[in-house]
Amino acid sequence: GDEIIQIGAVRVVGGRVLTGEGVEWLVNPGRPIPPGSIKFHGLTDADVAHEPPIQDVLPEFKAFVGDAVMVAHNAAFDMKFISMKERRAGVKFDNPVLDTMMISAMLDGGEEDHSLDALCERYGFSIGGRHTALGDTMGTADLLIKLIDRLEAKGIATFGEVMAASNMAAELRHRSAVVSHSSVAGG
Repeated sequence: GDEIIQIGAVRVVGGRVLTGEGVEWLVNPGRPIPPGSIKFHGLTDADVAHEPPIQDVLPEFKAFVGDAVMVAHNAAFDMKFISMKERRAGVKFDNPVLDTMMISAMLDGGEEDHSLDALCERYGFSIGGRHTALGDTMGTADLLIKLIDRLEAKGIATFGEVMAASNMAAELRHRSAVVSHSSVAGG
């Protein structure tokens, strides 16, 4: 039942975050924003009352993204919302997607906390504007740069290698959870 009310994006090129190219869109969800959500991100109905609907914003976002690799933290969450609105907006996001949460889990194992806040603390930086689309986007971009350094140190240098390694790590975590659940359920 949640709706997109904000989208943020920034370009990362050659291991650098191009902060001057960060963009953010506010979106009118066409319905009241729940009070619990307002406490989380601070946006009110008045903030988005005169903003465009998602079907107008997603084409602009797609134009910014183009065919580039999209990066998000907990990408499945964001991509679910985008995919639900693609048809109405007349766009298709078939871009490759990297998930910084999955990359972190691949590098550090499933026992660690892979939340964006925990990773920022672990890597020694903070996010300005936390829980805003652009603030979280900038934090995710900074995190990506740190993760790329670690991936390269492990000999993982291409998008395909990252995808293969993170997919393998995800599959191993899934199998471990299934085995663990089976042994608990059967025990």
